[in-house]
Amino acid sequence: MEIRPQPGPQEQFLSSDADIAIYGGAAGGGKTYALLMEPLRNIENSDFGAVLFRRETTQIANEGGLWDTSGTLYPHLGASSILQPYRWTFPKGATVTMTHLQHEKDVYDWQGAQVPLILFDELTHFTRKQFFYMLTRNRSTCGVRPYIRATCNPDPDSFLVDWVGREKGNGQGLIDWWIGDDGYPIPERSGVLRWFVNVNDTLRWADTREELIGQYGAECEPKSLTFIASSVYDNKILLEADPGYLANLKAQSMEEQMRLLHGNWKFRKEGGLIKRDQILHLGDGKLPRLVRVVVAIDPAVTATATSDECGIIVVGKGDDGRGYVLDDLSGVLTPDQWARRALNAYDHYQADLIVGEVNNGGDLVERNIRFVDSTVNFKAVRASRGKAIRLEPVAALYERHQITHAKYFDKLESQLCSYDPETFDKSPDRMDAAVWALTELMLGDSRGSTIKLRGT
Repeated sequence: MEIRPQPGPQEQFLSSDADIAIYGGAAGGGKTYALLMEPLRNIENSDFGAVLFRRETTQIANEGGLWDTSGTLYPHLGASSILQPYRWTFPKGATVTMTHLQHEKDVYDWQGAQVPLILFDELTHFTRKQFFYMLTRNRSTCGVRPYIRATCNPDPDSFLVDWVGREKGNGQGLIDWWIGDDGYPIPERSGVLRWFVNVNDTLRWADTREELIGQYGAECEPKSLTFIASSVYDNKILLEADPGYLANLKAQSMEEQMRLLHGNWKFRKEGGLIKRDQILHLGDGKLPRLVRVVVAIDPAVTATATSDECGIIVVGKGDDGRGYVLDDLSGVLTPDQWARRALNAYDHYQADLIVGEVNNGGDLVERNIRFVDSTVNFKAVRASRGKAIRLEPVAALYERHQITHAKYFDKLESQLCSYDPETFDKSPDRMDAAVWALTELMLGDSRGSTIKLRGT
């Protein structure tokens, strides 16, 4: 059996000498095979080890996934396998391990590790913190220069692109330079190496390593990175073996077609009640004196990579009568984590009230909060009407420009502008929490709960 890349982007990816190479931009471009082929260049090195990460273990073991696909390649090179952990060992001793980073804290399981080759499958599923922490584990004593390879499909809300930062001239997305303002990869930049350093958590880029060393000194240790775009049309083997796959992509929604078929990193279907141009941002302005502040929670009762997020939104009402969205602290959190995060926000913003939806968690929501702080002002709210109906009066506030966001909250704003109950396939938890907070401050009353007013 001959194992070799297909001509085009797959071969370009496997030939790159970048410290970090990211491959993808559309579905069906041969990304999985490319990722699995990458370690093979070093299997004669007995001390070599590669680790391939997915966000969740089930994504490794799914039918036709990474583990199954590796089984069509690695045995031909004499590799043997075990399932716990998922690991291939080649005749000379080199290994390829497949594992997960389900929670952000899982990166600390790798403290002290030295991994010459780190591979991320679907990098957009991971967080910025996970990626940059694992850079510190990318080191080698086996003679192989440490490097990172990753694949991805477009996701406008991932850390790989930063549309909000780009609008302000300071995009911090890893692949911003390779993606045009229209969201499509720039063909002539595909595969071009650039260099970056991280200065005070801000990425600084240059065309050469020497340029960055000249600016920041030799100790800055620049890294090279490239993005290589591909699409299903580059994967001739797939199109010949499964002609129906292209039809499957074309059968998707417009949003999924734009991302998975056409490789667009910007497109969002925004048919929601709230429009982008109705969301005001504070910018360089100052907040007025806040007369009330509310922390709202739309809780999740589990915390896995596929769980709904827990929405945690902080909103204040100014002495000018306007509403101000102050913070979005949402995330995939355990009940203890979201309770503590909400209470930290309650203290930090000197809030008057925590509002918690109790439809799913029932008494658990208030119990979690009071277990950490029994003195907190808490109000349980129960949804008796649909999300779209609850959103309508809040949308009217945005339409009348009565709501201002203290900064850009890209994921929250995406949910606010795209929520359609007919097509939205995940719970819009950030939006729900924002609606509860704004309803309490701008539209509701405080009957049935004891509210302390700020400054009293």
